[in-house]
Amino acid sequence: MRRFGRASNVNIGATGRATGDGAAGACSGQVGQIGSSVQQHRLPDVAAATLLSLASRCHARGWAQATSGNFSVRLDARRFVITKSGLDKGALRAEDLLVVDLDGNPLTDGRPSAETPLHAQVYRRRPGITAVAHTHSVAATVLSRALLAEGYVVLSGFEMLKALVGIDTHETAIRLPIFPNEQDVQRLATQVDAELGGDDCVYGYLLAGHGLYTWGTSAGEAARHVEAIEFLLECVLHGRR
Repeated sequence: MRRFGRASNVNIGATGRATGDGAAGACSGQVGQIGSSVQQHRLPDVAAATLLSLASRCHARGWAQATSGNFSVRLDARRFVITKSGLDKGALRAEDLLVVDLDGNPLTDGRPSAETPLHAQVYRRRPGITAVAHTHSVAATVLSRALLAEGYVVLSGFEMLKALVGIDTHETAIRLPIFPNEQDVQRLATQVDAELGGDDCVYGYLLAGHGLYTWGTSAGEAARHVEAIEFLLECVLHGRR
């Protein structure tokens, strides 16, 4: 399994690898307990509102235009709620969300996002994570294609890095892995799992020509990570022009 992460006081060598003395950050948190079988598949109003707010926030920033992007929030140790497939993320309603299990199987009516297996992979491997965001910004799309051969994007030396949990200095470098896009999403999820597992040093990854996946121990933290990483990717993109 490849290790992607961060290091403080780093130097980027000729290979593009970050070296230094920083320690890995860790994601931690508690998840809820399963309720009765009657309540198990009910979508709580708070979870729906949280997810709709996250999707709307990303759409408003231009990172989930038209039907692109997908968002999810964990309900408990075995289930999460995710946006349905093919919907405008700027006009979502509670009925546009559905509950799935950690294998990605729908538990309520509707067709979940085609990329549900990628969300499920995060929740299975990272018990403390409670929200996942997938965005389609221009910067993420362009850089993930341009740097696919390298296999990652290096984000280093920017003050905005401190918006990521566990980072307290701009003298840090993180690498966002890049995976080739794949129409067989289950196979892609298996590849991501094999490469990244539950590595706590990884803040997200890119799909080539597609977009960014990132997450957080709360919806607010996930939103902050989206905003920070999207800003950093824009900086890298402008720096290459």
